[in-house]
Amino acid sequence: MIQGTSEREILGAVVPELEAQGYEVFLQPSGNLLPPFFRGHTPDAVALSAKKNLAIEIARETPQARHHLQELTSVIKGQPNWELRVFWVTPTNSAAPLSVQRPAKLKERIEEARKLWTEGHYGSALLIGWASFEAICRALMPRSFGRPQTPSTLVEFISSEGYVSPSESDRIRSLAQLRNEFIHGDLDAPMDKQEIAFFLDVISSLEKIVEEAPELSQQP
Repeated sequence: MIQGTSEREILGAVVPELEAQGYEVFLQPSGNLLPPFFRGHTPDAVALSAKKNLAIEIARETPQARHHLQELTSVIKGQPNWELRVFWVTPTNSAAPLSVQRPAKLKERIEEARKLWTEGHYGSALLIGWASFEAICRALMPRSFGRPQTPSTLVEFISSEGYVSPSESDRIRSLAQLRNEFIHGDLDAPMDKQEIAFFLDVISSLEKIVEEAPELSQQP
C-alpha cells in the first residue's frame, strides 16, 4: 500500500522509466483492471505491455509487508505473462548518503570496464560502466544524488544539463533498458559492443569534467 512520501517518490521515479520501456502504468489499479486471479490482492501499481505485465509493490521491511508480498507472489505464480517487481523503501534516517567518489577512483573503474569490453565481457563492462556513470552524476550533483537513482533520472540529468546531445541521450536510454533487462536476469539480452563502447566514451568525458572542476575533484 502506498503510504508516505518515500513511496510516492519511488513511484515518481519508476513510472517514467517503465513508460520509456513501452509499458502503460496504472497506479492503485481498480478491480476491473486486474485479472481475476488477483482475488482482491491489489498491488500498488501495474505496468502493462504486449510482451509482459508487471505487478508493482512499494514495500517497507515489516512483517506485514512480507506477508502481503508472499500473498502476491502466490497469486502471480504460474501466470506466464505476469511478474512481481518490488521496490524497497529505506528510511532516510537509517543510512548515510552515498559517498562522492574521487576522480582517481572513477577513472580506475572506467578503465576496468574498458578492459572487460576489450576481453569481450560486454555485459560486465556495461554494469561497471553504469555504476561509474551514477558515481559521476553524484559527483556532479552531490546534494541531489546522495541516494541511489533510477537510470532514467540519470539520463535526464545529463541531457537537461547539456552534457550530451539529444541523440546521445536517446542512445543511453536504450542502454539503460538493456542494463535493466540484464541486471534483472535476462542473461541472453543482446549486447551491442559498439553502443557499449560509445557509453564508455561518454562516461570518460564526464569523468574529465569532474576531474577538471576544482570544487568537484576535491570532494571528500
